[in-house]
Amino acid sequence: MAETGSHAKNAVNRRSTGSDFTTQVALEVFGMCGANFPPTLDFVKRNKRFFLELEYDGQSWRSSLSERETSPVWLESCIFNIDKPLKILKIKAFVKHMISDDVLLGDVEENLWELESQLSADDFTEYHRSLTNATSPSQGPTISFKIRLTSPTTIAKSSLDFAHLQVESLQKPPGTLRRISGVFSKSHVNAFHTVEPLANDIKSFLSRIEGFVKLVHRVSEVHPYAKLAVDVFTLAYTILSEQQQRDRALSNLVQVMDSTYEFILHARPLFEEESQRKLGDRLVQQTLECGYFIQACAQEKNFFKRALSNIASALDAKIMEYEVGFAVLLQAFQQSAVVHTEIVVLQSVRIIENISLDVNLNDMQYVGEASFVPEKGCLDGTRTELLDVISQWIMRPVNSAGASLFWLTGFPGSGKSALAHSIAERFFVRKRLGSCFVFEQSTATKRRAEAVFSNISRDLTGLIPEWKESVGRIIQEVPDLRHTPSVRRQFEELIVRPAKEMTLVGPILIVLDALDECGGDTAAVKELRYILSSRLDELPSNFRFFLTSRPHIDLENAFKGRTHVARHDLRCIAKDSIDHDLELYYRERLHGIPLLERHWPNEGWIPILVQNSEGLFQWAFTACEFILERGRNHIQRLETLLQKPDFKSSDSLNASAGLKVLNALYSSILHNIFAFDDNDDRLPGFRSVLGRTLCVRTPLHMTDIASLRGPEESEETTESILKWMGSVLTGVSPESPGRVQSFHTSFRDFVFSKERSGIYYIDPNLREEALARSCLTIMNTGLQFNVCELDTSYTFGDPQSVHPRLHDRVSPSLFYAANLWSSHLVETEFHPELAALLHTFTETCQFLYWLELLGLAGNIFVAGGVMKSVTAWVKDNDGSLAAFGEDAENFINNFADVIARSPSHLYISALPFSPETSLVSSRFSPHFDGTIKVSRGKPKAWNALERVFGERGDAETKRVVSMAFSPDGVNLVAITEDGLVRLWNPATGLCSSSLTESGTFHSTVAAVSPNGCFFVLGSKPTSSSVQIVFRDFKTLAVVWEPITVSASDILCLRFSPDGTMLWVGDALGRIGAWNTKDGTNIVPMQKLCDDSQSTTALCTAISFDTTYSACAFHRHESITLDIFKRDGSGSPWSPIHRFKQTVDPIRALEFSPDGRRVVCGHESGVLEMWSVETGECVTKSLVRHNAAVASAAFSPDGKLLLSSSADHTVRLWDGESGSPIGKPLTGLGDSPAMVFCPSGDQIVTGSSNGVLCLWDRATVVQFNSREQEDRSSLTDLAISPDGRHMFTSTSDASIRNYQITASPTGDQARLMSQLHGHSGKINRMAISPDGRILVSCSQDATICVWDAETGASVREPLTGHTEEILCVAFRADGERLLSGGRDQVLHIWDTKSWERTQVTLTGHCDAVTSAQYFPDGNRIISGSRNEVIFIWDAENGRIVGKPIRFHTASISEIAISPTEDLVASSSYNGEIILWNPKTLDRHQNLWHGGGMVRSLVFSKDGRSLLSTSTGRTTCLWNTETGALVTKPWEGHASGVTRARFFDDETRVISSSNDGVIRIWDKAQDETSPASELQILFPRISYDGWIQSDDEDPKLLFWLPPLYWPNFVWNRCRTLIGAEPLMLDFDRFEHGKRWTHCRTRS
Repeated sequence: MAETGSHAKNAVNRRSTGSDFTTQVALEVFGMCGANFPPTLDFVKRNKRFFLELEYDGQSWRSSLSERETSPVWLESCIFNIDKPLKILKIKAFVKHMISDDVLLGDVEENLWELESQLSADDFTEYHRSLTNATSPSQGPTISFKIRLTSPTTIAKSSLDFAHLQVESLQKPPGTLRRISGVFSKSHVNAFHTVEPLANDIKSFLSRIEGFVKLVHRVSEVHPYAKLAVDVFTLAYTILSEQQQRDRALSNLVQVMDSTYEFILHARPLFEEESQRKLGDRLVQQTLECGYFIQACAQEKNFFKRALSNIASALDAKIMEYEVGFAVLLQAFQQSAVVHTEIVVLQSVRIIENISLDVNLNDMQYVGEASFVPEKGCLDGTRTELLDVISQWIMRPVNSAGASLFWLTGFPGSGKSALAHSIAERFFVRKRLGSCFVFEQSTATKRRAEAVFSNISRDLTGLIPEWKESVGRIIQEVPDLRHTPSVRRQFEELIVRPAKEMTLVGPILIVLDALDECGGDTAAVKELRYILSSRLDELPSNFRFFLTSRPHIDLENAFKGRTHVARHDLRCIAKDSIDHDLELYYRERLHGIPLLERHWPNEGWIPILVQNSEGLFQWAFTACEFILERGRNHIQRLETLLQKPDFKSSDSLNASAGLKVLNALYSSILHNIFAFDDNDDRLPGFRSVLGRTLCVRTPLHMTDIASLRGPEESEETTESILKWMGSVLTGVSPESPGRVQSFHTSFRDFVFSKERSGIYYIDPNLREEALARSCLTIMNTGLQFNVCELDTSYTFGDPQSVHPRLHDRVSPSLFYAANLWSSHLVETEFHPELAALLHTFTETCQFLYWLELLGLAGNIFVAGGVMKSVTAWVKDNDGSLAAFGEDAENFINNFADVIARSPSHLYISALPFSPETSLVSSRFSPHFDGTIKVSRGKPKAWNALERVFGERGDAETKRVVSMAFSPDGVNLVAITEDGLVRLWNPATGLCSSSLTESGTFHSTVAAVSPNGCFFVLGSKPTSSSVQIVFRDFKTLAVVWEPITVSASDILCLRFSPDGTMLWVGDALGRIGAWNTKDGTNIVPMQKLCDDSQSTTALCTAISFDTTYSACAFHRHESITLDIFKRDGSGSPWSPIHRFKQTVDPIRALEFSPDGRRVVCGHESGVLEMWSVETGECVTKSLVRHNAAVASAAFSPDGKLLLSSSADHTVRLWDGESGSPIGKPLTGLGDSPAMVFCPSGDQIVTGSSNGVLCLWDRATVVQFNSREQEDRSSLTDLAISPDGRHMFTSTSDASIRNYQITASPTGDQARLMSQLHGHSGKINRMAISPDGRILVSCSQDATICVWDAETGASVREPLTGHTEEILCVAFRADGERLLSGGRDQVLHIWDTKSWERTQVTLTGHCDAVTSAQYFPDGNRIISGSRNEVIFIWDAENGRIVGKPIRFHTASISEIAISPTEDLVASSSYNGEIILWNPKTLDRHQNLWHGGGMVRSLVFSKDGRSLLSTSTGRTTCLWNTETGALVTKPWEGHASGVTRARFFDDETRVISSSNDGVIRIWDKAQDETSPASELQILFPRISYDGWIQSDDEDPKLLFWLPPLYWPNFVWNRCRTLIGAEPLMLDFDRFEHGKRWTHCRTRS
């Protein structure tokens, strides 16, 4: 917050010495040399070897490398800032290694406190010391050095001397040149011949700078920067000399600068004229900027590649700008002219001439009013020394140690903020201010930690064009960064990432004022402090952070011991320095009052005021504001301040001296304005108005403060109180109206403290209650429907942006009340009057209008938390309000995203689709009768869902594959199919960080350490290598580089309980352990299965104490579950149980928390629980999932077990007995990943479309006891040739036989029978051409043969395949059956005898996924998972031609047109290729997209092709043009497994994993009432929006996920296996008529 007001100007006495900020004395260490240093081999002597590190009082310095000699010498000197008494100096000597780590040779510690009396200014003391801890022989290495106390002039001369020595070293033959050979040497040798002239140029040039330094030392405006210019140039040319490279353009620049300084040195009298001193200032600044530029060029590797190849670039133009700038300045000197040219400033080496990236960054989070205000800075001529010290710290040469921070502390009123504003202004003018963010307690709701780095980055885009390009590209990649509240993500993505993409030039200043007043979420503030204290080293050293705050324990702890932080406390400044600046301040502010001299001659009033200020600039500012208030007697007001009346507030003060001074000042001012006594009837009005002003969460204008008054207060009261308080409040005078707030937080602290303020005390609790009452009253009367007059319901906007019309249509007081009413309510005790206002609010439509307004304001996501806090506030006092609050929270959690995207859908989507028992829906739906009506299919109550979040998309990229919680439950690590890792906060549903590992590392599995400090990621196999990487949870930094652990998939990661070991289990059935500190392999990977059979691991689990492991092995013909045990940390795993042998693959394994039980989930949906101790099966329930078990998770207390499945259900089981609890939960989507939060109170599920759902455990159990629709996942569908019978295979290994009857109102399907014969999931079915026989193939490696008419089994299952069978197909004459599967072979069966023929087709190297006979029966076509297609001779089983490799992903389906001239083949990536089987020419490439293509079928004439995919769509293609015949048919809630033409190809029938069969019309049914809507809005988006097919889709309505399986839309005629959702659109108002949805009274 600003420390002073608009005229506050603060100072430090320039004559001051002995403070922390003095620059008059420093400690110089020089003349450093060694003896008896270890020798080296002759052939490496040309390389430099030894270096020194010096440390003093938290400061560090590192020398250059010396020559490889036994007596090394370091020519440079080291300068340390000092305080007395002197402290310990440490010197360490190192041996530099080019490959391995540097070696410490020895060290020295010298206590200078004991030698202080021997040291004097500019006189040195010499030391000779032996290095301790040296590993050399007895005649060990020694070090000699000299120490002296010195001055800035001496330091500058020392810097120049060292520069001269470095320049001389340039004249030696360059070693680099000697090593260059070949063409490169011949073509570029001339570039190196310029080194010697460069050395002479630099030596001459630095000599002229030395003269210039002496000349300008007397010019106060210039000399602080003159010394810096020398330092910067010295460092720049030191780097150049070490590289022994140069650039001709830079040489020309040096010559221009040299000529300029030569003229000035010959025209000293001219320079010393007052009119020329400003030119001197500009010249020094330009010199400094050139130094930064040359230094950056010297450090930029690519710069000299450009130089050597003579490639012209924009850098030459920038160098020319510098040259012209110096030429103009020189001309101005020569002509004594006034020059207006700007200083040339470059912030980045890389120049962008034309930024083609068109990205609008204006909607990034930005708090414009948080920047600096020049009027709030220091008065000219005051605090000059302190400003110069800070400036020199900022402008010092750039090094490579990372960003640094200057922390200025002081008590309230000491002038911290004035200094911050002045520093910001000073460097803004110099184009070195990156950003300034001023925190302020009164605006803490806006100036939040969550906005800091977004503000900084956006400010930098205006300063550095390259930064804008980088941030724009990042925003395009990750759009949600525009509004993310994550402090960590902002820092990493918007600050660190752009900074690493460019080479910055010179310092970039970031000012953060009053950090102790930072607003925002507690965790966000903590994260901001952590970044400032621990992560600034990730930024280039160009970044300089200037931070001010009061002394604060959290900041003290955060910055303690941090070497990058330089702290200075204003309390340490000498009193005479402060008094001197106070004199200047009072003289400037009050010199215009002539009567002062009459009452206090000879400026006698100044020392009186200085004495009363007691060093506090806030006192000075407030006093001047009080004295100068318009219309008042200035002399009387000054006398009032000097009288120091003894108020009651002083009687019990136990405050510091500074607070006592402020207390007396504020008491005097208030007493002078109001002169209250205890019985004054104005006191209630004063307390009400001022308390309201100081308690609002964000400053308001006086009229808005008046609007928040209570009924007992008149409108005039606010103005009558506030207008007299201009000395302590802003915005109250007619001349400067604005938002009203205290000039300084100290005034707020004063009136809210009864001990300090006495009669003027204001009870903040009463004010909070009054504000809560006013806010509720304003909302109850001011909120209205369609407040922004939205034109249409079809559009959607950014969910976190403010609607452009909002502030024009909503008064500031109403906007304030709607956003912040609950923050006042929760600060009060329950009160019947407030409860009555809440009843009005929740029992009228004002509640909905409030949600609408929050949606328009981009703030709807906080509404759920608001209602949660309201429920807690009324708990045990008002049952009806509590019930409504709970229901409202559910309503908001389910529909917040919908309201945020399109507020109109609060009424036309949220209300209609709320459950029947929803209080919100039942209470308000009658008021909105122009909406959709759910005639049938509405749920009765809310489910257990608390929050939906995640990154939605298709299953190929966004499927959640792994999740892990931090131990505190705050963060959830989630990995999606595309390898992206995100850190989510489930409580808010917001993403705090995201990352993708570099290179080929593709994350698939995650685990978090027990202490929550680290998380580990495992990769998928790439180039026969699987790696793990270890990351810090807070910084996301890599703790150790990726380590190869296996050549196969990682199935399990488990930390040991103490976190020191990480256990890894892989798909080869091996387990090993790694040290978490350094990544070393401490337990080699051990193969658990020691038999000779070829085995792979399907699943692996490790117990929580890491003493047991379980592994499901896939042996040649069976599946086994083995349990292993180990006794010690390094002992091998020993088998203790082999539970079973089966052909049913195990897909999920998990140990109970106590390690006594292990649960396994099977492909068939069966769940079994085994005792680890006895090896007995605890339970194998008859209840099971209807598809493969995807995951299993125990609650932390072990009492509850959850399992998820591909059948779209979650089942609950007793964690101890394994008994099922109730029926399965449905409508949750495909949930392959599931995890309990550490507390066990909540569950998170991750689905195939990227959606993460947070569930309440207690409600899940309660909800589970209700009746749920039992629906099995459908794996295939077949229709008899006559269309009378339909067969569906289900995930429960059964087949359902339906009889289909045509009906005018919709086809009817009657379930005739269920066929049972398989023990594993059925993959495919086929019906013989005559319709008499049905065959099915299964996971159990058998083929069942059925009578298609009766459903009876014809014979025993066919056997012959050794593994799962994936496909079956009849020949056209029905006499042969073809089958293929995982065993990579195709068998042909004689359908008369059902025996295998002699022909077996072998040649595939992976599982055969699809096979078909050509219509002529002479050839067979097949495809496999290794992307290869074969055509076979059906008679001899030989391959015809070469393997066909059209696809880049596994083959999923193959279909042949009836005319045999076209083949359609599809793959797992959604691609369909049409090609000629004779010529192998490609005909069309189609892109189904959205996942794996599951089925292909041609129409009878071959002109149409039907395809389905896991992306939930069915497509109909024109095979001649490759175009879609109609829009994709959407409606299934999960992947579509099969589609067939039906009813003479006028319809299509499809099956899905959601358990529902849909019948579609090929032609649109225009007789339906909703037909027009279905034509105009045919699409169903991934997240449930029914929308048009336009490029910018129009939104019709939003459908909650629970409704998706039963929804009938577009060309869908009816459903089989589910009750269709019946929607009534008769009165539905939408689009431009949406406002008619409201019931007319």
